[in-house]
Amino acid sequence: MEPFLEMIGPRAEASLRRAAITRRYRRGDTLFHEGDHNDQLHVIVAGTITVSMADLTGASVIVNVLGPTELLGELSVLIDESPRTATAVALEDTTTLAVTGPQLDVLRSSHPSVDRALVEILARKLRDTSSRVLENSRLAARQRVLRRLAA
Repeated sequence: MEPFLEMIGPRAEASLRRAAITRRYRRGDTLFHEGDHNDQLHVIVAGTITVSMADLTGASVIVNVLGPTELLGELSVLIDESPRTATAVALEDTTTLAVTGPQLDVLRSSHPSVDRALVEILARKLRDTSSRVLENSRLAARQRVLRRLAA
């Protein structure tokens, strides 16, 4: 997938960088917890972040690993500052550009490319999630692991 900052173009990227706060996390630091009320979207600049959710027993299950150029927390800033649906932890030293919901709203209204990029990214994430649901319901564990490793 094309990186978010490239998708939005140089003018929108410059505006985003001016509005954003650069956040640095050490390996093992938690960016946010599932259920938190935090209205920041993160653009990962460097590093890797695990995204996990609690299952029905309360155990933490890693549902995604994100790296440079990927977005994190877009749902919480797009849907009325809704609670976080997952916990994010830095797998290694990580740097993000963090923008709040109101800052993102300004960027979206002044740079239509930001809206287009967000829609495309969310559509791709939905497609990926649908594929994973199908995989998890139809494939044996060994096949699922091999597919994830290949990806």
